[in-house]
Amino acid sequence: MTEKRERSGWFLIDGLPFWLLNKAINQYSNVLPTFSKLKRHNRLRGFLPVAPNCQTPPSLATLFSGLPSYRTRVSGFECPDFGELPSLKVRRGFDFYDRATEFIWDTWAKDGEDVRLTHVPFADTMKLGTQLKTYAYGYNECVRAAAVWTPAEAEMELDMLAHSLTSDSWSVVSLRQASQWHGRNARGLARLSAKESNRILFSGAWLVTESATHDHHPTNAFPFIGNGIEKLYRSGQFGPTLLQGGNGEAENVFCEGLRIVAAHFTNYWLDEFRNADSGLIISYQPAVDLFLHELIGFMAEDCTHWSPEREAVVFPLFIKILSDLDHALGETIENLSSADRVVVSSDHGMSAIDLVVRPNVLFEACGYLKRTTEGDIDVAGSLIFYHPAESGLVCFNAKLCGLQGVSVERLSTDVLERIQQVTKRVPQILCYPDFEEILAPPNWLTARHFLSVGRYVQAKADLDGALMEPSVKTGEHVVCTNERQLIGTVLDISHEGRNLVDLMEAKQLRALLSPARTRRATSNVVSRLI
Repeated sequence: MTEKRERSGWFLIDGLPFWLLNKAINQYSNVLPTFSKLKRHNRLRGFLPVAPNCQTPPSLATLFSGLPSYRTRVSGFECPDFGELPSLKVRRGFDFYDRATEFIWDTWAKDGEDVRLTHVPFADTMKLGTQLKTYAYGYNECVRAAAVWTPAEAEMELDMLAHSLTSDSWSVVSLRQASQWHGRNARGLARLSAKESNRILFSGAWLVTESATHDHHPTNAFPFIGNGIEKLYRSGQFGPTLLQGGNGEAENVFCEGLRIVAAHFTNYWLDEFRNADSGLIISYQPAVDLFLHELIGFMAEDCTHWSPEREAVVFPLFIKILSDLDHALGETIENLSSADRVVVSSDHGMSAIDLVVRPNVLFEACGYLKRTTEGDIDVAGSLIFYHPAESGLVCFNAKLCGLQGVSVERLSTDVLERIQQVTKRVPQILCYPDFEEILAPPNWLTARHFLSVGRYVQAKADLDGALMEPSVKTGEHVVCTNERQLIGTVLDISHEGRNLVDLMEAKQLRALLSPARTRRATSNVVSRLI
C-alpha cells in the first residue's frame, strides 16, 4: 500500500493580535464558532514578536526561516543602506534580505515535496524549480490605484482598463472576467452606502505574477489589492472619519472594502488547500493588519482615541472581518484529513497609538543634530539622529561624541529624559549589537540602538513639523518591547492537535510545519477536531 503523502498548510493572517482575538471570542463567541472551538481545544496561543523590530518584513522573514532578524538581515519595513553615505538611503525590507537564507519552502523543495505559495514574499522561484506547483504574487506594479468614482466614471475607467490589459498580463481579474466589473455587483466595486449610491469604491488593479501547473483558479476571486483603501479612508473620501467627527459611516465603508480585499486572499488559500493533495501550502492575508492600523485604537480602552461610542462603532466591524475568516477556517477544517497539519498565525500583534513624536526635531532643537546645506541630516556633523528607515534605529556618532567629551550612554540618558518630558510616556533605547555587524555602518557610527518612544507613541523621522501631535492612524508595530498588544497569534487547526507552548518565540513557529523527513516530534496529540 502506498503511504499517503502529508499535506501541510500555513495561513498567515497579518497583524492579528492575541489580546484582541481573545476579546472578540469572549464577547462574540456565537458568531465566531471556529475560533471559539479552537480556543476550547487549547489550539490558540500567543507568541512573542520578532525583536528588535516587528514590522511585517522582519517578522515574516523570521517566521519562514526560523532565524533571528540579524541572520536574515531584515531590520524593518525599510532597512538602512549605509553603503551610500553620506546619503541616508533606505531599501525595502522585502528586497533587502540575505539571499542565502533557507526558508521553509526551500527545505520542503529540497526534500522533494511540492510547494504552493500565494502572495508570500522572499520566494526564489528559480531555486524552487519544478517543486513549485503554484505561485501568485501581487505586490508588483499598480495598474490603477483604489479610487472613489461615480457610476459614469466607473464605466469609463473600467472600459479603459480592460482594453489596456492583455490576458497574458492580467491574471487575477482576466479579460474574460472584465465584463463582470460592470453592473451593481461588479467585482472590485462596492457601494459606499445606501444613502450615497452615486459613489462607488474601486478596489484597485495590480499586475499579479502567477504561474501554476494546473488549470484551477480561485473560485469567486476578487481583484488583488495591495494597498490604497486605507489612504482613501484616512483622507476622508468615504466621509468624515471618527477622528474627524464622523458617525461611523466612513468606517463601515472602509470595512466593506477590506472584506473585498480579504476575499481575494482567502479564496486563494481555500482553493489551494482543496486542490493540493500533498506538499506545503502557504497563503498570506493582509486585511486584518490594514483594518487595525486605522482602527485598533478605538478598541483599546487606555488609548486616548478610545471612547465607548467609538468602540461600539468599530468592534462590530472587526467582528465582521473575523467572522469571514472564521468561516474560512471552518471550511478548512472540513477538508482536513488525519494526516494534514495546518497552522494559522499572525506575524505580529498590533499596538494602539495616539501620539506621533519626531525625535529628529527634538535632537536638532537640542543642538545634537545638524543639517547639510541641502537641508538633509549631516551624518558626520550630528551627535545623534533617528534613521529615515523609521525602523527604530537611532544612530550615534561615536567619534564626534568622543571629540565633544560626551559618552553614548550619557547622551542616551539625556535624550530619553527629554522625550519623556515632552510625551509624558516612558521611552527606551534597546541595544542589539548583532545588527551593527550586518548593517555595516562606518566604524565611527553606531547601528545597534533601537528607540521606542513610549507606549502608544509612534516615532517619525521627519526633520520638520511639530515635535508632537495626535496620531491619525491608531495602530502600529515597530520596535519590540514588552508591550502585550504586540504578542502575535498562532492556532493549530490540524486534525490531531499538538501542544502549543504559550508565548513561544516567533522563530519557533516554522518547526510546527517542518517536512516529515526533517521533523522532530515536539509534543503529543492533545485533542482531535474531527
